Amino acid sequence: MFTFYDLLFLSFPGYYLELSNGQRKYGPPQSHPSYRGGPPQQQLSGNSEVFVGRIPREIFEDELIPLFEAVGQIYDLRLMIDPLSGYSRGYAFITYFKAEEAAAAVEIVREKNFLLILTPLFPGR
Repeated sequence: MFTFYDLLFLSFPGYYLELSNGQRKYGPPQSHPSYRGGPPQQQLSGNSEVFVGRIPREIFEDELIPLFEAVGQIYDLRLMIDPLSGYSRGYAFITYFKAEEAAAAVEIVREKNFLLILTPLFPGR
């Protein structure tokens, strides 16, 4: 069953909202020129994926996406959901098109002293 917010995000051109047991996945934008059938290229200087922690249980994509798209275009966002309650588990993973945008998101959250935790993810560690 879709909520109002699900229908709102389903209306974004090129994006989709996938609901599965334990997570809600927003993206990827299949019509974007950078999308060529796979995730963004991982760069040697870092990674384009960040971990977001301490998300309040009642916050969903409708509030997270505008906050983090202010830094750069989001490739996808995976919000972990408690399947029994339907509320957020309090953490998500956001992948940007560029590693620089992911690093900028981490810095902005640290500078503004948000209660969220953002950590860059590095493959193989």
